[in-house]
Amino acid sequence: MNKKILIVLEEIIQGIPSGVISVTENLIAGIYKKNNIYILTNKTHWISDKKDKFKFINKTKKVKFNLYTYSELNYFLQSKVFKIFFKIFLIPYRLLIFIYLIKYGYVFLKKNKIELVLNQSGGWPGGEMNLAISIASYLVKVKNILIIHNLSSYKKSFYSKFIYIRDSIYNITADKIITVSKSCRLNLYKNTSLKNIFIVKNGSNDFSKLKKLKIKKVKKRKFIIGYVGHIHERKGLETLLYSIKQTSNEIQFIIIGGGEKNYINKLKRIAHKNFIDILFVKLQKKTLNYYHYFDLFILPSKQFESFGLVLVEAMSCKKTIICSNYGGMKEIIINKKNGMLFKKNNSNDLKSKINYLRKNKKTSLMLSNNAKLTYHKLYTSKIMVENYKNYF
Repeated sequence: MNKKILIVLEEIIQGIPSGVISVTENLIAGIYKKNNIYILTNKTHWISDKKDKFKFINKTKKVKFNLYTYSELNYFLQSKVFKIFFKIFLIPYRLLIFIYLIKYGYVFLKKNKIELVLNQSGGWPGGEMNLAISIASYLVKVKNILIIHNLSSYKKSFYSKFIYIRDSIYNITADKIITVSKSCRLNLYKNTSLKNIFIVKNGSNDFSKLKKLKIKKVKKRKFIIGYVGHIHERKGLETLLYSIKQTSNEIQFIIIGGGEKNYINKLKRIAHKNFIDILFVKLQKKTLNYYHYFDLFILPSKQFESFGLVLVEAMSCKKTIICSNYGGMKEIIINKKNGMLFKKNNSNDLKSKINYLRKNKKTSLMLSNNAKLTYHKLYTSKIMVENYKNYF
């Protein structure tokens, strides 16, 4: 193959390894030996830090766009005064920085003789860097693959007219549009103007072979329920808490991740009020086996879960899994075959599933064994890389 490849990463939330980064890391691991890979990030993207511990990302040439995008300014200056200021005064800045991004991308692609662009959009509609580089790729006539990992909130408004224009630009400038699940593709067809979307399901390396994360406050005498990922209201963690209330003597719930302080405090209040033994552990930048302590892994998401990479990671560790019957998760977990599904946002249904698996060890073991088999059959990083190569 021997190509010069540019991977575009634009992310505003800092310091928490996202599914996009994990997938990118695994993709690079599968292709870097035969290719010269560059990564272009926005100014505040945390992987541009030289101290990041991702082995294969460190094998790439990391390039940082050194001006703030409009999205970054909007995120870091969120007071009401600044919101009004943005609306009135920074519209010209938004337009100028976008035009400059196109020019920057055009020059970068030509100068470095890039042959393929992998344009990673973490949450559709993505950022201005994604769109600008797509346009630049089209102008330079470089193959450009847009990869959409999730569909964020999509509300119709006055801005919808501009969204239609943006989608139309992608239809022209992207050689291929790829997403990660049937569910996400269906939602994109329903809520956007994008056309001809292909599916490549995410894959993961085998977490059971990684160094184990050490957690001092784990109470091994208790039944351990675990969650790994971003701590956000869309993940539905309060549903899980209500399903295990009054169980502090029997169950310990471990949340490994980081996120919104207000939501974390809300979870702590619910846990305290309902006698739940809860333990928060910060997610490390270095990839570790977070799952080895868990008797049961639960992903209770209620919004915007187009895939659920942590399910695949838990599968690789042969864990018994419960998740909500929502989005791309129900494409990974087949109820009563390799895990269990519960009704989204229904704590009573989740409670019954938890109690059943605690009492039925043989069923739990059968589900965990099947989960491991499913991982090896469909969701290894090697399988994912080979599927992406078909579009290169």
